[in-house]
Amino acid sequence: MRVYHSKLLVSFGILVFLLSIGSGCGLLNDVLPKSKSDFSRSGITETSPSLSPSPALSESEKDHPSQWLLKPGLFDIDNGVWLGSIGLAIGLLGTGFSIHCSRSSNRLNRKLNDKQNRLARLEENSTKAYSTINQLSKIVNDSSTKLAQLQSICQQLEDKHASLLFTLNSQRLHQKPEQDPLASRLTRTVENPPVMSQTYIQSTQHKLAEITAAVNRGDRQVVRAEIRAQLNITNDSENAISMGRLNETQLEEVSAGGSYWIASSGNETWLFPTEQTLKGYSQSQRPTGIFTYIRQPIPSAQVVSPARLALNSSLWSVAEPGSIAVPD
Repeated sequence: MRVYHSKLLVSFGILVFLLSIGSGCGLLNDVLPKSKSDFSRSGITETSPSLSPSPALSESEKDHPSQWLLKPGLFDIDNGVWLGSIGLAIGLLGTGFSIHCSRSSNRLNRKLNDKQNRLARLEENSTKAYSTINQLSKIVNDSSTKLAQLQSICQQLEDKHASLLFTLNSQRLHQKPEQDPLASRLTRTVENPPVMSQTYIQSTQHKLAEITAAVNRGDRQVVRAEIRAQLNITNDSENAISMGRLNETQLEEVSAGGSYWIASSGNETWLFPTEQTLKGYSQSQRPTGIFTYIRQPIPSAQVVSPARLALNSSLWSVAEPGSIAVPD
């Protein structure tokens, strides 16, 4: 807007300058013929040796505008010369100002073009960034869906593995008598344990089945007779379990108040939960790396198979996890 007003001002100045020059030239044209006629009437010639004073001008000639232009003004310079000089100065100033405004306008246009180009680049970059964000969001959503599917498949595989383990370890306890006579005899022996002779040696499987059955029915007398030591999970393993970085669960012997106890069968050492710990499995199943949990339509938790331990210096570690059946 300022550039537009400046251009109007320059154009107006040039117009005034041209009008001034035109008016001055017209007035001079009117004055010159009259001056010549005055000189001719006064009898002055080129060959006369002397000049006589011109007669006095009439009132109409004195009032003519051309006479004002020929009158001396400031510094004894004619008014017409002053008027032409002022017009020339205005024209020069207007031309210089017009050039200055033109250059300023060009600079402003260049800056405006640069800003517009930058704005266009920013819009293009924003569009690309928005597109990239949308693609990343889509990838994250797809990954979350695939992860959920993989977790579901892993859970199904774990359930199948636990169910298979439960089936393999509890066949003798759940099969019909006619299908497994040995399991039938073992059940009768557990329910009505006879007085064993000193020469009778029980196999490892039979002894584990007997201890497991005693634990499940709450036979404290049999359990107390088999307890070798009481164990608790070490603090380091507890911290690893709470942070989800469990690799190998380690246990340490305690004098009393243990959550687990160990029994020996043959050359192996086996870990069982205490009565209180076993009852707790009915409400919650904390992943400790000692037992796997199998959901079954039963009223309370039961031991399916004990965990096998290995001694490492003064600590026990889980060599083979056991399994616990929990209410579905």
